[in-house]
Amino acid sequence: MATIDTMSLSKSALKQSRLLKYAPLLPSAARRFARLDTCRRYLLTALVLVVILIGCAMIPPFVRHQNNDLRVREIAVSSDRIVSGQAVRIAHLSDLHSKQFGQGNSELLAKIQSLEPDLIVNTGDTLHQSGDYYEEIVTFFGQLTDIAPTVSVMGNHEPRTGKRADFIRDLQAEGIHFLDNEFLQLDIGGTPVSLLGIDERYFDRLDSRAHELLLQELSEMSGLRVVLSHYPNEFSLIEEDRAWNRFDFELMFAGHAHGGQWIVPGIGGLFAPEQWLFPVQYRGLYENRLVLSPGLGNSHFPLRLNNFPEIMLVEVGPASTD
Repeated sequence: MATIDTMSLSKSALKQSRLLKYAPLLPSAARRFARLDTCRRYLLTALVLVVILIGCAMIPPFVRHQNNDLRVREIAVSSDRIVSGQAVRIAHLSDLHSKQFGQGNSELLAKIQSLEPDLIVNTGDTLHQSGDYYEEIVTFFGQLTDIAPTVSVMGNHEPRTGKRADFIRDLQAEGIHFLDNEFLQLDIGGTPVSLLGIDERYFDRLDSRAHELLLQELSEMSGLRVVLSHYPNEFSLIEEDRAWNRFDFELMFAGHAHGGQWIVPGIGGLFAPEQWLFPVQYRGLYENRLVLSPGLGNSHFPLRLNNFPEIMLVEVGPASTD
């Protein structure tokens, strides 16, 4: 019977014999790899490395696509407070976080202009806490006023820049209606629109009754009644006797939830501030009144997944007479 003399084996054959010695302990794919000759093993290893390198090279374009492919979400609602018979088109922006879509946000501006809104509302975190692109953001918002009346409220990041008062003053100088627990009444195509912009400072939010008088006053106003707030939770995710959906208004616009950050197929949003894992409200229309934006930029976490930056366009039409 022939025997194997390991001293006479070539180095490559010796390596292969050692691989075969441990083959029974390896997974089936590894056992098949061990039985290949040296040339084929090198070739297969090189192929695997090429695939890994290609995958790594695709990561930056994938991240750019997820974070920068600007989308429009259109929502249609109706109200018997549209008295002119002409629908009111409202473009909703939120959570820009100092992001730039093109130089000076030229791409974002062009997209908004193409929607031909009658009103533009912005629900905060326009600046990131770093204060990046401050002048560019102010200029961009000034350009929005050439498209339609633009109304904004504060988020939780602008005060962290240390420029809260400056930011309000500079936006107002550009023609922005900046509402700090204040009302604004407009006429949009013959329909009166009453807006309440709420700045929910941290300690105000701890006071469960802080904004009830404002909401009650809004409910008694004429026309289409609209609430602007950075935070969505107070609409219905707090105790029933405190929730804002008790009050009589047509629409509330909010942000802050970042669309759940990652959208998991079959599950939905993965994470939202203050709702944490698997939030119940993170983007879209809730109770036919809460318009919750997934936002445009990122906060501390740098990647969106299946959750593209969005402009929301809400068309409020007259109620059917049928």
